[in-house]
Amino acid sequence: MSTKTVVTSLALVFGAASLAMPADASIIYDNGGPLISPTYVGVLSDFDTDRQRQRADDFQLFSYGNTITEIQWWGVYGDGPVPAADNFTIRIFADNGGLPESDPIIELAAGDVGRTDSGLDQDFQGGLDVYAYSYAVSPITLDANTTYWLSIVNDTSGEAVNWFWENSSGSGNTATRASDDGGWWTVSREMAFSLSNDSVAPEPASMLLMGIGLAGLGVSRFRRKR
Repeated sequence: MSTKTVVTSLALVFGAASLAMPADASIIYDNGGPLISPTYVGVLSDFDTDRQRQRADDFQLFSYGNTITEIQWWGVYGDGPVPAADNFTIRIFADNGGLPESDPIIELAAGDVGRTDSGLDQDFQGGLDVYAYSYAVSPITLDANTTYWLSIVNDTSGEAVNWFWENSSGSGNTATRASDDGGWWTVSREMAFSLSNDSVAPEPASMLLMGIGLAGLGVSRFRRKR
């Protein structure tokens, strides 16, 4: 095997790998981060019986990454004390003619997932902290190129504040309903969330070592045959 052949083989290995992987191998769907605005704070998505609203946003996954292992989203608390703990419910619905089905195909009682101050502030009502949330899930595999709906709802019942899911500059369709037995209707404003898979591409250094090892093996075999 000549040096030229080894270099060509390595180039083919790296070229094929770069074509097979998305630009960011961990995020498989990105609907955008929080949209900062002085005129609104986000959208109510809370099981609080006084003001209950459930929000859902549509998404599609693709064949290179259709298994979810982590869900990330952003939200704020209305004008009031931030509760000591959250109680999130995450649901995934099948699509029914441009709206979510009545019953979810997946429901996760996420509870208190923890929150991180994102460092962003909404100017609404004198300034509200924007929080980031992340929840690792057992692998959820969905059909590629198929519309589903993600719903994230907090439960601040008994608290003096409600939770609002942050808006984003993403595109697509959103829906809301007033209760589990109520119907969905379409609404405006996209929601801030992303979906990830923890299976990432090998680091470039690891791929280089693997390629060099394969090339060395080829050279060794070539020499033994001479």
